[in-house]
Formats: sequence, C-alpha cells, structure tokens
Amino acid sequence: PAAQCWPLVERNGVVWAWYHPEKKAPWFEVQAYDEFEAKSGWSQHRREWRFASNPQEIAENGVDMAHFQFVHKMEAVPEGQSSYEGHIRTSTAQGVSTLALPDGSSKTVARSVKTVQNGAGQKFTRISGLVDLALMVLATPVEADLVELRFCINWPTVAEDSADYRMVQMAIETLCGQKGIEGDIPIWENKIYRAKPLLCDGDGPIFRFRKYFEQFYINTPPA
Repeated sequence: PAAQCWPLVERNGVVWAWYHPEKKAPWFEVQAYDEFEAKSGWSQHRREWRFASNPQEIAENGVDMAHFQFVHKMEAVPEGQSSYEGHIRTSTAQGVSTLALPDGSSKTVARSVKTVQNGAGQKFTRISGLVDLALMVLATPVEADLVELRFCINWPTVAEDSADYRMVQMAIETLCGQKGIEGDIPIWENKIYRAKPLLCDGDGPIFRFRKYFEQFYINTPPA
C-alpha cells in the first residue's frame, strides 16, 4: 500500500504532524511563542521520558489539584482560574514564594503560572516569579498505552556562574525530578482509568476537563 502522508508544520523548533484517523484536514493551527521562535537571547534545556500512558492522562494531571500536595509535597497550590473556548483551555494561578537568603533573612516574591492547552497535542506554560521559564509539554502517543513525553524549557540567557543560573537549574529540577514529572510517572503507569471517579472536595475540575478533551476523539463512547 502507498505510504500515508500527514500535514506537517514546523513551529517553535518542533515538527508537528496532524493525525486524523478519517484523514480530515486540521481545524486549528499550532500556536507560535516568542520564547521558542526567537533566534537569540534564550537558553534551552530538554528532557525526555517514555512510559505507559497517553496524552489525556498527562494533560489531566494539571487539573488534579489534590495530588500536588500528596505526590509532589507542594503546599498551598492555588486552583487558579480556567477558561474554555473551543479547542483552547487557558488556566492561570498566582501566589507567593518565600526565598531564604544567605544572611538569614527571607524574600517574598509574587509568582504566576499561565498554561495554554491548544488541542490535544500542544501545551505551553509560562512561569514567572523567582525565575522566568517557558515550558513546552510535548506528549506523543506511540501505541495505545505508550507515550513519549518531552519537556522543552527556555529561559532568558544568563551567565552560568551567576546566582540566577543556579536558580533556573533548581527550578528545572523541580519541574522534571521527583517533585515534578518523575513523581507522576509511576502513577500514570499503574493507574486505572475510571470514567466516573468518586471525587472529593479539592480534587479539581476533572470532569470539566474531560468534557473539553472529548472533542479530540472520534466515535467517543458515552461515559
């Protein structure tokens, strides 16, 4: 049989392929972000994992508010505000972080996290506060229960011997290490999907997110 061709576009330093089992044309575009389109002034770190899961489970992690405390040992994670408009979900959360300084004093800094989910395949997060980071979450399904997950993190270039650089590296390790994705992977690999889970106060708007994500499937069975 002839090889199948899929629509491609290169954006943000990534080659994006549009897959539709019924071969329908793309109905929305990949968004471009200055942090990844810029030719200079930005540094980059990449990380990659391969495990048993799928893009919906990974994306749903962001609205599972309760797990941040118990899996990642994070305190006072605000649910923030979310909006849904067609294929785009936007969420924002704001808070404060306290940094211990070498002289024994502390500094409180306002922080914010804004995430844009553009369809099932593109997720962009901008983190501001102690450090400024731009994060692309790239989840590529390989088989029904196998996914390749890539983090691409950009930040304004600073000297590698500076305190700012050390802060960036600490933030990256928090995102990628046990307090971040690597704390989630064993759960993703072993959890059982429940279409109608029993949720408690504080679990987060999981059903609303699943309703949003349904539009990216065809022939979705009733829940």
